[in-house]
Amino acid sequence: MLIGRKTRTNPAIPALPPPTSSSSKTTTPKSNSPPPSFDFSAIHPLWPDKTSSPAARSRFGYTRSAILNRAQRALEKLRQRPEDLIFVFSHSAFMRTAVTSWWYFNADYRIFEFDDEGKDGAVVPLRMDQSTLEGGMGWSWAKRVEVGYELPDDPEEENGS
Repeated sequence: MLIGRKTRTNPAIPALPPPTSSSSKTTTPKSNSPPPSFDFSAIHPLWPDKTSSPAARSRFGYTRSAILNRAQRALEKLRQRPEDLIFVFSHSAFMRTAVTSWWYFNADYRIFEFDDEGKDGAVVPLRMDQSTLEGGMGWSWAKRVEVGYELPDDPEEENGS
């Protein structure tokens, strides 16, 4: 998924070229740069716990409300970033059922903008670039699903838990 900002001087984001294959089985680094490093300090201390407490279940559980809330938190954090263009890599089922409501086939992509004019309360709306209606590679279905489609219902909390 690509997210672009409406404030770009050229709002049209060109389609990505198709992937190419190489007969070489090894890749030679272009520089002596160190490998990328990752800062994991922003990961919530409860993660990856999904079940032991009400807080873990509500934040990371496999329930409709927990998954949809995670998607909205992710979109809100992306909206707050200063970049004009953001690449998002994620599981297609999460993107389809909780974030965009569009189908993604393997290695396909779609281009979105935040739709600030359509913002309605807690939901972070996205507007898809119509050039990626069937995915940027043309591999995905051009049909939407309802947000929350196929997500498990929230269980009733037991008294005293």
